[in-house]
Parts: sequence; structure tokens; C-alpha cells
Amino acid sequence: MSATYDRSSAIKAFDESRTGVKGLVDAGLDELPAFFVAPPIQVEPKSTSNHQIPIVDLKDVRADESRRKQAVEELMHAATTYGFFQVVNHGIAGDVLDAMLQGVTQFHEGPIEVKKQYYTRDLRKKVRFNSNFDLYVSRVANWRDTLSCTMAPEPPQLEELPDACRDIIFQFANHIQSLGTLLLELFSEALGLRSDHLIQMECDKGLYILGQYYPPCPQPDLTLGASKHTDPDFITILLQDQIGGLQVMHQNQWLDVPPSTGALVVNIGDLLQETQQGISEQRHKRRLQQDYIPGKWIIRLHLSKLQFHDIISVIPGRMKFCHLAQGLSIYEFRSSTTSKPCKESLLQQNTLDGYLTY
Repeated sequence: MSATYDRSSAIKAFDESRTGVKGLVDAGLDELPAFFVAPPIQVEPKSTSNHQIPIVDLKDVRADESRRKQAVEELMHAATTYGFFQVVNHGIAGDVLDAMLQGVTQFHEGPIEVKKQYYTRDLRKKVRFNSNFDLYVSRVANWRDTLSCTMAPEPPQLEELPDACRDIIFQFANHIQSLGTLLLELFSEALGLRSDHLIQMECDKGLYILGQYYPPCPQPDLTLGASKHTDPDFITILLQDQIGGLQVMHQNQWLDVPPSTGALVVNIGDLLQETQQGISEQRHKRRLQQDYIPGKWIIRLHLSKLQFHDIISVIPGRMKFCHLAQGLSIYEFRSSTTSKPCKESLLQQNTLDGYLTY
């Protein structure tokens, strides 16, 4: 790196181009900008484990009591041992999943002038395109672009969404809201509570969709698509493409989560973990940046009770950002939920309206 390298200026120039990582690729970049280069300890080691995250079969769980009981047992085992699992027979047709991936891909690979219209860091916007929400404060940027859509509790107007994925995002959001409600019911039952317990806590009131795009990288061994992290929501539902790269941590080892046609990956978020006191201990994940790939993507769907606020707070030690009403820190939130159910705490504190990350 040149002694005259100005990191702040380089980041600012990248952001002001409003073209994202894909713009660097289109410009013929053959060497990573320094602010994308991660310390070797963050990139290695790659997975050497033969473990696989569990599969929870949701077939007939709404109509068959014995199948529902079995699914609850599978879910609880997966949650307490891994914190991640894949769901199959979830009721969302394969053509809907494919259309969602295609729509997001068409946006990210579409005309740059169209994408620039959505490029913003204004948190009040319900539809945003940018690269790295924490670009100006993170130690290392990740190699990805993101289309962000707030779909609940107050969805955007139809015309606010890009043409390339406008209709499918609304269709997909409806399906995911239904699946999320079912999963929260099963989590409630797994915890020995009434099936509507987490629903009554309004854990399903927010839906936030991220369309992540990871274009080809000239030096994939130097960076990550997503650094090690957990998700500060209730649950996250992931729709992968068929290229792979997603990893989760189990027993201090990174496990590959290879794509499985029709399956969705579910992980427990910080809010569900903290309010239910230790439902899972293993919830870290990351995404490797792989070589010679023409483009890959992942759809992340966060379920939480959220509203957008201008206040941004850092979670110490995690390099994560949250939107917190009235400046309530995550540690204050954890303290407020240590001995009380989430809904009771939220009503008494009356300060936490929303909490999520990119």
C-alpha cells in the first residue's frame, strides 16, 4: 500500500460513484481496493468439518398434530445444538423462489443508471441500494452490494420498488410473512409456551428483505462477502442461489451450508436468543468470496418488531449497527429482558420500537 494512500478519500470516492462493487467489476478492476482487504484471520480457515446443519420438515404441520409435534422436536434440537437449520416442504413454490432470485439478479445486473436512482444511505427510505451499510466505520468492507426493502409493518408503495423485481418482492414477502408466523408458532411450542406467544409479542410485525449480490472478485482469497456476524432480529430466513459460500460456526468450526433446491436456511436472531435465555449458543455465520463466479446472491429476510429511526448505535465488540429508538443500547435491552418476557419489557420500557442490521 502506498504511503500516500488515503483510506477515507478512497471510501468516499467509491461511495460517491454510486455504482457499488459491481461497478468496480464492470470497470475492469484487477486488484482489490485496500479497504476491502481483510486480515488473514478473518478469511481463514475454510471449512474442514463433515457436520451438516439439521433439516426441519414442515410437511403437513398445520393439519397433522403428530407431524407438528415431530417438527417442533426437530426445530428445538436444531436450535439448541446449531442455532441454524434448513426448512423443507415450507409451502413456497419453487417457481416463486426462482423468480425472486431472478428479479434481484436482474436489478443488480441491470443498467447502472437505474441502480443509481436507488443508491442512498438515507435510513428513512424504504427501498435502498448501496454497498456496505457500515462502509464509513467498519475496519474492512465486504465484497457485496445490497438492495434493501422494508416490507412490514408499513410496506413501500409499489412504484417505489425497481421494475426488475417489483411484483415478485411483494409476492415473496406475503409468502415469507406466512412462513415466519408458522416458525414463530413452532418456536413458542418448542419452548413450552402457547403457540401464539411470540406472535402476541409482535415478533412477526416487521419484515425486512435484503437482496445481497456478490459479483466476481479479482482476489477472492483476500476478502469476504460477509464477515463473521450474528443477526439482531428474531429470526432470519435465507434463500440461497446454487453457487454456495455460506458458512455457519459450530463447535468453533466453520461449516459449509451447501445450497439445497427448494430449501430455506433459518437462523435464530439476537432478540429471540436474548429474550428466551439461551435457546441457542451457535449463531455466527459468514459468506466466503469464491473465485471465478459470474455473480451470486442471497436473499435475507429479517423478522422483527421494527421501525426506522435516525439514531444509530454500535454494539461493542461485534462491529454491528442497529437502529434503536431513543438511543437504547443493546446491553440496556438485554438487561431489560433478563427476567421478563419480551412483550412485558417492551411495554414497560416503551423505548425499543425497532432493531435490525444489514
